[in-house]
Amino acid sequence: MADTLMVQQSKPPPFVFCGRNFLATEIQLIHDVVSDFRSLSLTELARTICELLEWKRPNGRLKNHECRLLLEKLSAAGLVICRCCDRVGQAGRVWCCPPRTA
Repeated sequence: MADTLMVQQSKPPPFVFCGRNFLATEIQLIHDVVSDFRSLSLTELARTICELLEWKRPNGRLKNHECRLLLEKLSAAGLVICRCCDRVGQAGRVWCCPPRTA
């Protein structure tokens, strides 16, 4: 028998935040939502992402506060391009990404 070298493709460890393991596909979904919906406020983005990932509290309410913190952490880690998570936009709204101007 010939010895064969078995190479195991190891999956990157999930991104863990607030007790939830986020898979690479979920991080990609978050990235896509942030990129595609640049005109939404940070709160609106967080609620949308919570709905898509079904990230809820035991009482059924969305974990939008935790998701806002997640967006800030992903931005700081360079996993999501979220240029202004800590900047206040027009009328006091917090924008994750600046709205596109025509």
